[in-house]
Amino acid sequence: MNLKLLYLLGRFGPLTAWSGAGVLLAVGVSIAAVGVRAVAWPLFIAGALVALLLQYVAHPINDIVDYEVDVKANIQGTGRDKTLISGLATARDLKAVAIGVVALCVVLSAAVIYYRPLAFWFGIVGFAAVAAYNLPPLRLSYHPFSEPLMGFPTCLAIVVGLSYVATNQLLVFAVPVAILAGFMIVSVHVTYFAMDVQSDLWGGKNSTVAKFPRIYWSTFWPALGFVYSVIVAILSTPVFFASTVLFVAMVFMGINVDEIRARYMTHVSSLTRAEQFETARGNPPRFTMDTWNRASAAMRLTLVQQVKVAILHGVVLSILIAVLL
Repeated sequence: MNLKLLYLLGRFGPLTAWSGAGVLLAVGVSIAAVGVRAVAWPLFIAGALVALLLQYVAHPINDIVDYEVDVKANIQGTGRDKTLISGLATARDLKAVAIGVVALCVVLSAAVIYYRPLAFWFGIVGFAAVAAYNLPPLRLSYHPFSEPLMGFPTCLAIVVGLSYVATNQLLVFAVPVAILAGFMIVSVHVTYFAMDVQSDLWGGKNSTVAKFPRIYWSTFWPALGFVYSVIVAILSTPVFFASTVLFVAMVFMGINVDEIRARYMTHVSSLTRAEQFETARGNPPRFTMDTWNRASAAMRLTLVQQVKVAILHGVVLSILIAVLL
C-alpha cells in the first residue's frame, strides 16, 4: 500500500481538531476525576485509537461517495488533497483501506468492551456516524443540518465514552465538556460546507449552507457556543471561560467566511438569466468560475485558522481541567 496515500487520507488538521481534541479533553476529564495513576491507560489508548481511526476511515469513504461533487470543486485552489481526483488512488484502493481500518477498529473495540461493557454503546455511535454520514439510506452529508447531527453525538461519544473507559465511571462533568467540543467542531464543519457551497449545488449536495444560503451559519454556531460556554462557566466553573475567549475568535472568523460567501452570492444574483441558468447547471461563465475560485480560496484561509483554534481549544481546556479541577 502506498504510504503517501495513507498519509494524505489522514487529513490531520480536521482529524486533530475533531477526534484528537476530543481525546485530549477525555484525558483532562479523566485525570481530574481519578488522578493520573488511576487512569486505565492501556484501555484508554485502545479506545482513543478507535476514535481516531473511525474519523480516518471516513475520509476514503467520503472521497468515493463525493467524487462527482469533488470534480466540480476548487480542490487544488483550496489546498486540499483528494486522492481520487489527483489519480493517486482508485476507488478499489480506497475501499481496501476502509475495510482494513474498519476491521482494526472492530478488533480494538472488542478488546475495550471486554473490560468496559458500556463502551459498546459509545462505539456504536462512532460506527453509526461513519455510515450515516456517507452511505445510503441516510447519507446525511447530502442533507441539511448534518453538522450538528454528526458533531454533538460523536463528541459526546468520544469525551464521555473515553473518560468512562479510562476511569470505569460515567462522569457527568464530561457532558458539558463534550458539548463545548461539539460547538467548536460544528463551527468548523459548517465552514467546510461554506467553502464548497457552489460546487455542492452543482453536484446536488443539499448541505445546510446550500439549502439556507442567506443565513450566516459560520457565525451562528460559534455565537451559540459562546453563549453556552458563558452559561456553563457561571453555573459550573470559571475554567470554561477559556472556551468563551476562543469562541469569540471563532465568531469573528465566521463573520469573515459568511461575508465572503455573501459577496459571491451578490455577484451571482447580478448575472443575466442565461448566465444564472448556466451557473446552476454547473457550466458557469469563465468570470463567474474565477470569482468562485477566489471566494472559496479566501474561505479556506480562514478555515485553516478555525481548525487551529479548535485544536487549541482541546489542548487548553484539557490542561486547565486536569490541573485546576
